[in-house]
Amino acid sequence: MPNRAVIKVIQNRDFLMSTPEKSVRAVASHMKSLKLGAVLVVSPEDGKLLGICTERDLVHKILAPGLDVNTTPVSAIMTPNPQTISPDKPFGHALHLMYEGGYRHMPVIAPNGLPIGVLSARDALGLEVFNFANELVQRETLTEVLGGGGTGHPRGGAPHPAGGVPGGGGEEKGPKWSAALCSRRIVNGVPQ
Repeated sequence: MPNRAVIKVIQNRDFLMSTPEKSVRAVASHMKSLKLGAVLVVSPEDGKLLGICTERDLVHKILAPGLDVNTTPVSAIMTPNPQTISPDKPFGHALHLMYEGGYRHMPVIAPNGLPIGVLSARDALGLEVFNFANELVQRETLTEVLGGGGTGHPRGGAPHPAGGVPGGGGEEKGPKWSAALCSRRIVNGVPQ
């Protein structure tokens, strides 16, 4: 897992971008509808990264001080010039940088300087759950081969209601796109 390239972690995943003048309400609404924890704020002229606005920024910089979400631009609460990572770096390196820096999201920037995705600390959990699910399937297969019967549970109990993966069972949802703000997806390392 830690040696996987960052691009392998973010490919085929939506991310949200906004220009700096958009209202905090518009940005937060799109974050909610896409179920994303961060939006990349980019220059309207060249698309280069200016900053990142996360759920934490919304709570600490707009809600707690009581600013008006309708009139405050996202540029007023974004974290400017965030730490970034290139798509060819190992995912473990990104996790280390996030841990050391105390943040949960990291923009991924292509060699041309444009954002191509966002890493989240949650991505580490996602890979672990995926590996856990594969391990459960392997254990079940071994149990069947060795004559223990296939109950769906590695220790022979009742199958987990979510298909053997605690907290799992959800189906992959299709791509979600935003008309007002730009949402992009990377497929096989190429922005779409």
